[in-house]
Amino acid sequence: MSDRTTLVSLLRERASRQPDRIAYTFLANGETPENTLTYRQLDGKARAIASLE
Repeated sequence: MSDRTTLVSLLRERASRQPDRIAYTFLANGETPENTLTYRQLDGKARAIASLE
């Protein structure tokens, strides 16, 4: 069984297993989908932010 004790570990597992699945959808006015991120994209953005000092 995988380590799912943190959001980071869950995100990395999903990015590894389902990289092209939609992880996040931005609703422009609270209803209309405007932009999406896959687990791969979300993981990449999280890693970029984490690398900032």
